[in-house]
Amino acid sequence: MALISRRFFLIVPPAVLAATWFGESGEGFEAINAPPLAGAKRASGADAKGFRHAQLKGAVTVIHALASSRPECFDEVAVWHDLVREHRFQFAGLFVRDNEADARNFIERTGNPYDALAFDADGRAERQLGVREVPSTFVVNAGGQIIHVLQGPVTRDYFTRTLLPIIEDAAPIAPLRA
Repeated sequence: MALISRRFFLIVPPAVLAATWFGESGEGFEAINAPPLAGAKRASGADAKGFRHAQLKGAVTVIHALASSRPECFDEVAVWHDLVREHRFQFAGLFVRDNEADARNFIERTGNPYDALAFDADGRAERQLGVREVPSTFVVNAGGQIIHVLQGPVTRDYFTRTLLPIIEDAAPIAPLRA
């Protein structure tokens, strides 16, 4: 009996991990379809929009996974506001592990630095993207492939020393602002 339990333990975790990483259907990042945060506005006053994998192709995109309940996300958004003004790159926000009212309130208080702002109600986009920690930042190249991941908050120093060279090397950069 103990031998069966051990075998079961050794066989099941990879399957459980695969279901957690790719979602129950085996979908990866290429299947991401993150709907917009309802009621949120972009800096221009237009309604916020979500994003799909196909929209990320052709341009370098930084995806920021965040949650209104995490204090470091408040600090990080202030840094992102400055970085978006200073540097040109497509920027998408994805609220995970959150509720819509709190996420909208967060954006109303901090402002919206994102070109696309999505809300992941069921955790599917979070799994497809591979979020392990909140906040997380992903750099996606123009081919739609994730080329860099930071699980944790972005500082100005980390952006300047690490992310900016990756973003610049992965050009072209075309805005998602339309």
